[in-house]
Amino acid sequence: MAEPTVPIYAQSDRAGITELCPSTVGTILDVGGSTGEFAAHMKRHLGAERVYVADYSEKALDVAKSKVDDVILVNLNKEGQLANALARRAPVDLVFCLCVLEHLYDPWRVVAELHTALPIGATIVTSVPNSQQLRFVWTILTGNWKYRNTGLFDRTHIRFFSEDSAVKLMTGTGLQLVKVKRRILSKKLAKLNTLTLRRFELFFAFQIEIAVRKVSDEVFDPGFCGARIAGA
Repeated sequence: MAEPTVPIYAQSDRAGITELCPSTVGTILDVGGSTGEFAAHMKRHLGAERVYVADYSEKALDVAKSKVDDVILVNLNKEGQLANALARRAPVDLVFCLCVLEHLYDPWRVVAELHTALPIGATIVTSVPNSQQLRFVWTILTGNWKYRNTGLFDRTHIRFFSEDSAVKLMTGTGLQLVKVKRRILSKKLAKLNTLTLRRFELFFAFQIEIAVRKVSDEVFDPGFCGARIAGA
């Protein structure tokens, strides 16, 4: 199986993602963190003590070694690998899982593994492509489907999520929903979103970003648990 395309976010600072992060962070884990640029940036930006990068590209991790405190070689499609690696390291306060879950056969299991492995109070920040985005919906309706190397039609995407199904993915095991953010990448659509008073924002957003928090060690079957808003 070929290695997946390196996510675009791994090569940038991902502006605005800190809105979903806790104010105090000791240890960060960047799942699918590739060569470590984003992880190193977030360590500095959030004032974290240490940062780990988990990826299954040995080539990418070789580059990341000089930028982060530790690297973890892991195949997320193999059960238990990530949980076992975390058990041998310092407790993680913040996990980034950006542009990753849509590439996995069973992202629900990966979320459950993180829920089990993380300490109470830990935060997971994730993002997935928005399958309700206008271009995506129009492409389905017209049948003009063309796979690409990145973006909404990335040829390595296995799972597809609406905002509602993405929230259910992240809260189904009992993790507490903290915040949902719709990320609009186009300046034209961002302007149109403002002009339309954000009434159609869900259809303009290319990505859905979600923050959840572990509040209990009890892990539910993801098919039988709804979202709970922090502080509710």
